[in-house]
Amino acid sequence: MFALLNELSELVYISDVNTYEMIFINESAKTLFGVGSDVSGRKCYEVLQGRSSPCGFCTNSKLCHDKFYTWEIFNRKLSRHYLLKDKLISWNGREARLEIAIDITEKENQKDTLKNALDAEVAVLNCVKVLTEAESHGDAVSKVLENVGLFLAAERTYIFEIRDKFIDNTYEWCAPGVSPQIDNLQGLPISLISFWRESFDAGQCLVITDIEELRETRRDEYEILRAQNIRSLIAAPLAADGRLVGYLGVDNPPAARILHISPLLITLANFITGTMQRRLYQRRLEELSYNDMLTGLYNRNAFIRDVESLSKNGFKSLGIVYVDVNGLKKCNDEYGHAAGDLALVKTAKTVESVFREKGNSTYRIGGDEFVVLSPNLSEEYFSSLVAKLKAKIGRDEDGMRSFSMGWRWASGGCDIQSLLTEADEQMYLDKKQFYRSKAATKRYRACSDEVIGLGDPEALRCQLDDGRFLVYFQPKVSVADHKPIGAEALTRYLSSEGALIAPDQFISLLENNRLIWMLDFWVFGFVCRKIRQWLDLGKKVLPISVNFSRATISETDFVERLEEAWRQWKVPKELLEIEVTETVELDDEKNFLDIVKRVKEAGFRISIDDFGARYANLSLFAASCFDVLKIDRCLVRDLPDNPTAFAVLKAISDICRKMNIRVIAEGVENERQLNALLEIGCDGLQGFHFSRPIPLEEYQAKYLNAQEGRGTA
Repeated sequence: MFALLNELSELVYISDVNTYEMIFINESAKTLFGVGSDVSGRKCYEVLQGRSSPCGFCTNSKLCHDKFYTWEIFNRKLSRHYLLKDKLISWNGREARLEIAIDITEKENQKDTLKNALDAEVAVLNCVKVLTEAESHGDAVSKVLENVGLFLAAERTYIFEIRDKFIDNTYEWCAPGVSPQIDNLQGLPISLISFWRESFDAGQCLVITDIEELRETRRDEYEILRAQNIRSLIAAPLAADGRLVGYLGVDNPPAARILHISPLLITLANFITGTMQRRLYQRRLEELSYNDMLTGLYNRNAFIRDVESLSKNGFKSLGIVYVDVNGLKKCNDEYGHAAGDLALVKTAKTVESVFREKGNSTYRIGGDEFVVLSPNLSEEYFSSLVAKLKAKIGRDEDGMRSFSMGWRWASGGCDIQSLLTEADEQMYLDKKQFYRSKAATKRYRACSDEVIGLGDPEALRCQLDDGRFLVYFQPKVSVADHKPIGAEALTRYLSSEGALIAPDQFISLLENNRLIWMLDFWVFGFVCRKIRQWLDLGKKVLPISVNFSRATISETDFVERLEEAWRQWKVPKELLEIEVTETVELDDEKNFLDIVKRVKEAGFRISIDDFGARYANLSLFAASCFDVLKIDRCLVRDLPDNPTAFAVLKAISDICRKMNIRVIAEGVENERQLNALLEIGCDGLQGFHFSRPIPLEEYQAKYLNAQEGRGTA
């Protein structure tokens, strides 16, 4: 029998159940446990477990003669897992224990690996949930570092971010009893991680199992790590757009785990980088949303925000200055828009130079209008600043003042809107003095005499029915090959003498009289009717965009009226694009956003028009509820010679590309602008360089005739 047991590769032994003395151990077990041929008198717990007393987990009490008792154990002496089969036997009149041990270490290792992988997956999912659901980016990252530290049983987890040639510890979690290091790890030279870059550039973790290995070869790095009580670490790269932006680090994880946690950290690093990029984009959007791109001042969005804040929080006193640039239209017409922009920038610098001290805020709230809010200043001091600004007003070549201004001051408890109105009225009185000496100007005639009567709804309806409003089309072309990709429908008014009147002569009149909706829906119906005719003729039809004033689109029943107008012709909605203009300010921005989202949900495409002109509404941008962003001509005009405008548009284009928003540049007039826009990465172009707005008949001849395409739908 012994000979048979000695042939087995499994471990077999027999021991006395009462005295624990070894009776027999087979050759495989002798070899593994390192015992000689004679084990008589030795105890089983001594030979097998290296213990000096019986094992607390001994199963003698559970054994019987009829069947084997099966269980598992990790043998610490051998560092192996075993499946054990035990039963009682009679041996020369003694009650003995027979045990057969089968090595299942590999199987257990596989189970442990699978369990660790599943645990890591759960940990990653929990961290991703935190990153995506938390309102605060900082709170989310801090919670993720805590989760990672606890899961890995590490002493410290942290994030470093690269700032030019330096690295800063921006986030940190420490286990209980571990001293924080974040304050000591700011502005470190990036050269300290130069040896780490090879791993990071390959998208791999940097693993240091023992920092003592660095003592001689990388002394500076070693001293910084040793000062933080770091014995080992693992770091995963944070990369965005192929560029290293930082790293995620774990200090002193258990030695048994340090070589197996790289996949977890790489995955988490990717999600953290995504969150950091979203934070960066959000910060850029906020900057764009509240800053005027031309002058660098706050814009109308910031003005509305700050007025609401003052109204809510109160103030001891409030001074308001209204400033309006004189003769801007004349300057634009005679010297070009670059000269007009220069006048605006000069005015902005002049106003800000007087009201630059803390507490005062200067805003560009319209094309040529600026406002200063000065809370909590004494009336005497505020008046001295106003006098200083008046003294700085420049003169043009005719000796006329460069800008007009009005101002008001009141103690706390006043109505801000009333104060604004009073300052505005004073500014316009000042402005009239300027234009009284400029008899030739028509600055204060909102439109020509020909169209003043359009302020009457019945007169407007008659002119629409009589065909006095004409729809022109300006093509949009692909930036890649300059082939047409769509067109914008634009309105002209035909005077009684047969002259075409541009929309800037009648749009403001219709908006002020709340009649713009009549023209907007008339143009929309005209475009739908034409698209239906073209489709029925088998023409290849390109998408047409129709402008809607924000006054029109802000009406609560706008979507229903839009659907009703569309149902008359039922053209494919992908051939229609709703362009939102920014000429009317809204009190209820949330309501406007809701309407825009409903327009999208109804299947129409949304385009934000005139982005960058005046106070383009970037709350829409942040909400990502539109499909196309149209860059206004004021940014395109001097793009080749304006590095700031180029950088802004490049950042906007990059953000739009990531958000799947198409970018169309308006006002493209020459090759230099075109080349700059190609470098920026716009999707489409529109402007005189390709085509002026053309009449319907010319558009049909150039872009529709003899083209087969989409049939009746």
